[in-house]
Amino acid sequence: MKFAVAALLVASSSAVLLSKKGDNGSGLSYALDVPTLNKAEADNVAKTQHFNGATKAQADAAAALGASTAAATAAAGANAAAGAAKAATAGAFSLGNYKSPDFAKTEAEKDAAIKAKEAALDASLKADDDKVTKTLIEARKQRDLDASTAAKAASDANLKANQERVAYEKDQLERGENQDRHKFRNEETAAKTSEIQGKHDERERANGRLLKALASF
Repeated sequence: MKFAVAALLVASSSAVLLSKKGDNGSGLSYALDVPTLNKAEADNVAKTQHFNGATKAQADAAAALGASTAAATAAAGANAAAGAAKAATAGAFSLGNYKSPDFAKTEAEKDAAIKAKEAALDASLKADDDKVTKTLIEARKQRDLDASTAAKAASDANLKANQERVAYEKDQLERGENQDRHKFRNEETAAKTSEIQGKHDERERANGRLLKALASF
């Protein structure tokens, strides 16, 4: 029985030591830090929401730039056509033909072509200016999206690390509780076994005295 008690004491003292994980500074070998995970989750929700907004804003800006580019291309084509029409009517008109019955008509066509060219030039330049505006806006939205993407990636990585850490710490906590419970049970058993052994020794001594007493008759 004495060997059994010794074995229990050795088993109790040789329990596995759990390494500390976490950052709450409690000093426990199986510390559990959930608040940091909660902060990481809240940060990830915010970063994801910002990323979704930045993604939509960039997509809207890209669509607006595409439409503006198409409009600028069309306006440039119309301006070129108006220029060709102006050149054609100007070539058909001559001040020297003022006595011609078609003079008033060709002059009106020439003036109309000039007005059309002016309008087409104005529209083309406005379309070009709008394209520049949309280009600047799209570039800004793309920079915002790039920054938001990087921030979300960092938040995702931080969240994953905290999830893994808390999962590890929960496992360590369970192991630590099991270890403590096992250690307590071993100590309790060792004490109880020592008590039983002590009473047994007392009975052995009493029987020894009884043997001597009986042998003396």
